[in-house]
Amino acid sequence: YGTTWLQYVGFNSGTPYLNADMRKAIYSAVDRQGIVDSAYGGCGIPASLILSPDHYAYPEALESGAGYSVSRVESYITAAKLKDNDGDGFLEYKSGEEYVPFTLRFIVCTDSGKKVHAAQLIADSLKDMGFNVELTKLDKNSYMMALQEGEFDLYYGETVLAKDFDLSMLLGADGSFD
Repeated sequence: YGTTWLQYVGFNSGTPYLNADMRKAIYSAVDRQGIVDSAYGGCGIPASLILSPDHYAYPEALESGAGYSVSRVESYITAAKLKDNDGDGFLEYKSGEEYVPFTLRFIVCTDSGKKVHAAQLIADSLKDMGFNVELTKLDKNSYMMALQEGEFDLYYGETVLAKDFDLSMLLGADGSFD
């Protein structure tokens, strides 16, 4: 059954190499249906956008260019000027004339084994695409501190939206987002 629980991957806007094309590559590398099936036993609705696909305002026209796609990941990797320049199996980003290695620090709260499993699936998928990902599993206090201190590149987040799917608490400038 549908709920207003939203789980998602968030990005640290302060990470300089997480440019729009790299975020799009990461976004396209997440197999949402595979996560729902494996981590949640099929109990969930995968969505490429922030709204539930069952919501009356869900923009189905945008769905065709969204979601899991290996070919889109590859095109975004190229657009982000990422490549495995040193042959170690992981992508580097171009800074000036040099390719610089990076590791994405991906944090998840250990309050739910299902969330940890989902985050592991995402990390594994990103590694398969060439991203060097370090999944860090944190208790709730350490997780909240890491979020507040900006000690992450990616995080596995969860929020409960209002029954009317009002997104202002998540997207609004004055949103509480707790």
